[in-house]
Amino acid sequence: MKKWMSRILVAAMLVSLLSVTAFAADRTVYLSGYTGNPQVEEVAADVSEISITADGLEDYGQVTYEDDFAVPVYYAGGPVTVTLTADGLSDAYVHAASFDAEDRLYSIEERNALYFDGIVDLMDRDTGDPSGETATIQEMIQSAQGDDADYMAGYIRGGATATLSEPGIYAVSAYYMGIEGKCEAYLWVGQRAPGDAPEEPEEPETPAAPSFTDVAESDYYYAPVQWAVENGVTTGTSDTTFSPASTCTTAQILTFLWRAVGEPAPAGENPFSDVAEDVYFADAAAWAHEQGLVSGETFNGDSPCTRSAVVTYLWKLAEEPEAEAAAFTDVAADADYAQAVAWAVSEGVTTGTSETTFSPDATCTRGQIVTFLYRDLAQ
Repeated sequence: MKKWMSRILVAAMLVSLLSVTAFAADRTVYLSGYTGNPQVEEVAADVSEISITADGLEDYGQVTYEDDFAVPVYYAGGPVTVTLTADGLSDAYVHAASFDAEDRLYSIEERNALYFDGIVDLMDRDTGDPSGETATIQEMIQSAQGDDADYMAGYIRGGATATLSEPGIYAVSAYYMGIEGKCEAYLWVGQRAPGDAPEEPEEPETPAAPSFTDVAESDYYYAPVQWAVENGVTTGTSDTTFSPASTCTTAQILTFLWRAVGEPAPAGENPFSDVAEDVYFADAAAWAHEQGLVSGETFNGDSPCTRSAVVTYLWKLAEEPEAEAAAFTDVAADADYAQAVAWAVSEGVTTGTSETTFSPDATCTRGQIVTFLYRDLAQ
């Protein structure tokens, strides 16, 4: 069998692995040179080139032979394309390899696990001249595995490729006609060496809890204020104040509620004549109308929000569940908000302002509103 067809890969080699920062975009590396061969100086450098292309390809160390010739190792999380980029190559192989983590050694597990997709211009075995016939790289390699008299030989046309898509370790090599040695690389595809997992990204620092001079830990609305600010429901009225006793308007409560449920985009046009497109609550108002929380042609966003209104908004958003009527002297059984009040009390969203009264027309403060939302949506 011809000398260059009977070469075998070294089964065990010294290796060092070094993981470095991955390249963010598609990257191509070019390999040129042969393992420990003095004749390589007689060959033009581009003769032995093969290229390796992958998205996020990493340098992953090297394999070192006994003669100190270093073979590069690469890692890629996804498919890798290996391309023969020079004419004059006689053979090219893709073998499946394994890695012994304890001894830090590579070995070949399956020869010709894949074949390059390319064409070979065959030559006459007796004269060495072009025969005018062609074969695939796979056919040429397989011919050498049978009867020695039937083997094919020739030159691989530049541009042949192999795509390594299945996770594994691969040994890729290419040979030049008449030269002992090979141009090669090891590739880790979709898996890393044992114990060499990539560094976990640092967890973002948890932002410090908001600190307002007018919100004490002993206040009933302390936790709701922290939740509302941390989740983008609302902010302070300044860097140091929340103004929990300030009256909350209809525009504010419905904006808080809209933000708390994820700021869904309204499906239709703004239906209110008194809501300009550029005001902060425009989307919240349109969304609230679509949800049936408010109706009519005017929104009246600056009007103070009452206790009966806020529990009605939350009750409607909860799809109007039934609840046993609450015994408040100021909530008539036939009031539009009677079921909303009963539901809010039964769910612990709020209580009465006394044992017998709910005060449905009392206006709500910022502290009360974030507390209602917190009890309904966060607890």
